[in-house]
Amino acid sequence: MENKIVEETSILPIIFYIIGSLLLTLGLIIGYTTAEPEISWLGTHDWQLTGIIWVSTLISCVFFFGFGKIIELLIKIYNRLIMQINVQKNP
Repeated sequence: MENKIVEETSILPIIFYIIGSLLLTLGLIIGYTTAEPEISWLGTHDWQLTGIIWVSTLISCVFFFGFGKIIELLIKIYNRLIMQINVQKNP
């Protein structure tokens, strides 16, 4: 079995970043729409619900961005280990 170097631009961290960005955008928009009485489905100012939506959105986005960064760093560590193994095999 031959060890292969994983490409630096792996698709998985990019997917996590895209999901995090979409969640952030949608959460901010939905939070804003609950606070504005003209466009709110509640009909009144509801800043508590807006705060809850924004905080939960930020927490979930931090997790998605963090998982993306962790996977990115694990790929770099894996590539360095594979390069060291290949150097040791072929001096």
